[in-house]
Amino acid sequence: MENTLAVLSCTGQSISFFDLTSNTRKGYLGGLPAEPHELCLDKKRNVLYASHTYRDGMYGLYSSYSREISIIDLVTMKFMDIIDVTPAEAPHDFAIDTQHDILWVTVEKISAADGLGGGLIAIDLKTHKVTKRIECLFEVHWFVMTPDGKRAYTCNKTAPFISILDLEEARMIGKIDVPGGTEQPDLSSCGQYLLFPTPSLRFGTLPSDPAILAIDLTTEHIVKTVPLEKGYGPASVHVAPTGVVMVAQYRFDEAKRIPINGKVSVFDAKLETLLGEVESGIMPLTMRASSDGRLGFVAAAKGGTIDVIDLEHVKKLRTIDVDVVAKKENKFQTTAHGMALF
Repeated sequence: MENTLAVLSCTGQSISFFDLTSNTRKGYLGGLPAEPHELCLDKKRNVLYASHTYRDGMYGLYSSYSREISIIDLVTMKFMDIIDVTPAEAPHDFAIDTQHDILWVTVEKISAADGLGGGLIAIDLKTHKVTKRIECLFEVHWFVMTPDGKRAYTCNKTAPFISILDLEEARMIGKIDVPGGTEQPDLSSCGQYLLFPTPSLRFGTLPSDPAILAIDLTTEHIVKTVPLEKGYGPASVHVAPTGVVMVAQYRFDEAKRIPINGKVSVFDAKLETLLGEVESGIMPLTMRASSDGRLGFVAAAKGGTIDVIDLEHVKKLRTIDVDVVAKKENKFQTTAHGMALF
């Protein structure tokens, strides 16, 4: 099993490295460009990629876009280099096509100067140059790539559809209608179904009908809707190596319009049985699982903590403080977001 957890603090512009054996912080890299959001592990090159999405803030609540991807050495835990994605803006989510050495990245703007909206860009990992651009008709935040690297399905947040992309031909080939929008998806353990939370987040309010949509990759149609508990909103789905499905759910004090502690629900692989639930920190978002599937890690974006969950017994083991001290000058606090295990 992995023994190191790397966690980004957006507002802190930093990465913390935690030793999972001793439960201590063994490294800290500060001074990253504003503001880092997601992490991607490149095992072949022994590096991490960190996306810089906004100069400050979060989706829908930001001042301006960022255009960088940082490269971090895993051995030294030090900054190495920058990939500039200009003219694209707001890079966020990643997936590596290991067969072709391509880093696929979501962006909220392909090229504002050319009037192009959001989409995916392909970065050649040998040259760090952008080799493909695929427009998706809206701002893209997350996506799922099929295991063969041929197709991608994008989370367009508030847009009422999922974009279907042909990565080989570098074009959008269809849409899947989701009127309420979507949040962070994943692929089922059997590889047959896309799992998309819906509806998208509207800050300060809770949805009336939160659910997980299962989309058959053969037909590209929604074949199952799994309702979630009302009073919470779905933030993300993560499938552990054992097949169990983790669902992060946020909650608001609607009178004060502020986020409060959320929860994580754990379902069986077919989304037929709820195995258990645990309370999470404030605004649970990014989730990861250990390679043996025993442990789950849940980043509380507004709380600045990581909850470590025993996925077999569905119980919280401990909470790791990442960045819990708010910066008063920055009202858009996001203090625990992207994670990577190695």
